[in-house]
Amino acid sequence: MRNNFGVKIWVVVLLLVGSVSSLAEVSDLQSSIPFFSEPSLTPKWLGEDEGVAEGFHRIADFELIDQNGQLVGRELLRGKLYLANFFFTACPGICSTMTGNLKRVQAAFKGNEEIKILSHSVTPDYDSVSLLKDYEAKHGISGDIWHLLTGEKESIYSLARDSYFADDAGSPIENVGDSFLHTEKVFLIDRLGRIRGVYNGVMTVDMKRIIADVKTLLEEH
Repeated sequence: MRNNFGVKIWVVVLLLVGSVSSLAEVSDLQSSIPFFSEPSLTPKWLGEDEGVAEGFHRIADFELIDQNGQLVGRELLRGKLYLANFFFTACPGICSTMTGNLKRVQAAFKGNEEIKILSHSVTPDYDSVSLLKDYEAKHGISGDIWHLLTGEKESIYSLARDSYFADDAGSPIENVGDSFLHTEKVFLIDRLGRIRGVYNGVMTVDMKRIIADVKTLLEEH
């Protein structure tokens, strides 16, 4: 009799555990933050269609160098949310505006080790580590959260076009050496390397959206 009672207790416990697990999955499926998995950057929500449910586009692995000479790649970003944009230090126009706007995000998450900002140079042959370090000092960038990246141009442009869908031209370019990429887009990437937000980096209002969306993703897991 007692053995049967014990078995019933364990059955109840297992059912409760299963219920909690199911609720966690439902919560994730009902996320208010969409996914972006194709060059059109059309937002899609989990469960909206089979394409989104079956798999997610992810940012490809990469290894670039930041303003401190530090290698930035999968290991540094493991388990973190990050924002990504594309700029160059000699940019006379939108880059300074984007940098100024992203400083709002930097301030909002100061001291939070779960958040990173990655700014990729689109003129890496010119933007050396020392120039990136000067840019950091000039613009009040905090190197613990914000990494200014340089490396091989082909690697950066391939990452921009194939992973972030950042090229506004929307078409592949065979000779990367002769091409130039310039975009106002800022991308929000989740802990699993998936694009969860696309914003206009020169619009102050979009910084508010970024901060709100980052907070939502921090609570999502």
